Amino acid sequence: MVNTLRLVELWHDRRRNTGLHSDKEWDRIRQLAQSLAQRLTRTIEGEHFFFVGCLGARATAAAITDLATEIGKVAEEWERSLKLMLPTGDQPINR
Repeated sequence: MVNTLRLVELWHDRRRNTGLHSDKEWDRIRQLAQSLAQRLTRTIEGEHFFFVGCLGARATAAAITDLATEIGKVAEEWERSLKLMLPTGDQPINR
């Protein structure tokens, strides 16, 4: 797993040593991180027991399914971005 501090260290080391990374790549990673709250939030209308009953249960299940799909997309984007920055052999995401 790569935490934020390690990601920044890798970025600076690789950029300084190889020149392989551009500001565009860093911006892509930054934008992805900033989009997480919006991308990984789902809202279901209702009160305390919104999930009780057919409509609430259906809405909850749909939100969970949609969220699981979005988590997969985010993981793929992170992995693609981090592969550009990690030394050969490091694994960006442990599944």
